[in-house]
Amino acid sequence: MTSRLREALHETATEVPAYELWAGALTRARRRRRRTQVVTLILLVAVVVLVPLGWPRPDAMTVSPIQKQQQPSLPDRVGAPRWGTATAEKKPAGRASVVFGATDWTPLGSKGELAVVGALDDTYRLVKSNDFLYAGEQALISPDGTKLAVPGSVLDLETGRRKAFPLIEADVVVPQAWSDEGRWIAVLAYRGIDEPVPAEVSLRLIDLVEGTEEFIAPLNPRTVVDGHTVAFTGNQFAYQDGRRITVLRRSLDTGRLFKVPGGFDAPAGARLAGKGAFLQGGNLALLSRRDCCAGDAFTARWQVTLVHAYNGEPRDRKFPEIPGPAAVRLLGWSPWGEPVYAAFTPAAGAEPAGFERGAGALGLSHQGLTDPDRIGSVEVRILGQDGRQRTVLAAASGDMQSVDVADNVIISGRMRYGHPPSGLGPYAWGIAGAGVALLAVVIALGVRRRLRRRP
Repeated sequence: MTSRLREALHETATEVPAYELWAGALTRARRRRRRTQVVTLILLVAVVVLVPLGWPRPDAMTVSPIQKQQQPSLPDRVGAPRWGTATAEKKPAGRASVVFGATDWTPLGSKGELAVVGALDDTYRLVKSNDFLYAGEQALISPDGTKLAVPGSVLDLETGRRKAFPLIEADVVVPQAWSDEGRWIAVLAYRGIDEPVPAEVSLRLIDLVEGTEEFIAPLNPRTVVDGHTVAFTGNQFAYQDGRRITVLRRSLDTGRLFKVPGGFDAPAGARLAGKGAFLQGGNLALLSRRDCCAGDAFTARWQVTLVHAYNGEPRDRKFPEIPGPAAVRLLGWSPWGEPVYAAFTPAAGAEPAGFERGAGALGLSHQGLTDPDRIGSVEVRILGQDGRQRTVLAAASGDMQSVDVADNVIISGRMRYGHPPSGLGPYAWGIAGAGVALLAVVIALGVRRRLRRRP
């Protein structure tokens, strides 16, 4: 190598800028610190926003395969559905065991909402309506739990499709009871509902298979009580008009209805006990109330009485009185022949009242016996022969003020541990997650911009 070449290389090397190792390492360290700060801030925002909303537990909306039942069963507890729970129309979850409602699930109220709970697990779905629904009185679950009848229509819980009732000249058509096989629904057609007492009420029978309706009888609008007017068993049903109770039977040969000879007047103040009032074997369960017993927490007691369905003759079987509830509605009978009923716990300050309270008022206005202002909560109980009331379905105070249970669940006697929902529903979690992600991005960009300005 010549001296000239060495000098040229030396001059070229001296012109290359020196690389400061310390400055380069410091720059890389600052970049890593900025990234760490941004990621930490994003995680902190997610924790601060999502934890107060309630982290979703595995049993919040569904249950594990181990908990899933093979046969329909009754959960022992339910709870208010969380914000964002899917509706039964948009995301049907199949047949249900229970439908229930309350008026204050949300700050804006929930008078037009009901929750259905799965027959095999604790999957919750919402049913929404413009009407003031009350489970067991204007919203009735079918005997097999696959459908829900509400004013004006039937909702299929397996498909999410809603089928309107046949056209009836009325202001509102309210379901009262299902036939055992789920083909027919007894309804009350109300006209003139702008008055305190409806101008006209008629009893009709809707055939869901044929899509037809049949006029049964006009009813006294001043004595109608939703939930205590019609009861089915097999191919016959009983209805009450004032005090008069009549039984109709469907001919197995012709399919036509005919009136069973007889009929009788119920004792003063007594009504059909509920949808479970007609027993196989020709007995009817009547329900009455008496004021008594100053030592009781609620000074009124309810009495279930069995009578012959055709002539009203009292039967030998007696039941203990039911102390405590502000109202009672018979849902059915356990496999051991015990009454299964909804027991409405009185709200603070509620006064004892019977079926005369609000009788004749449109049920949707709820000025009657089960007026939400009178009811703190409701439980499903079984009345034992020893008089003990065994609670088989309950909820936290205010979470359940009305309830109906599928007949097949009552008849089976099967129960399971309930898992009331917690946290947010799946739709709400999607919205919350998107909101948190957007907020995190905005914060991250702002933080990064500020960090870049630092020396």
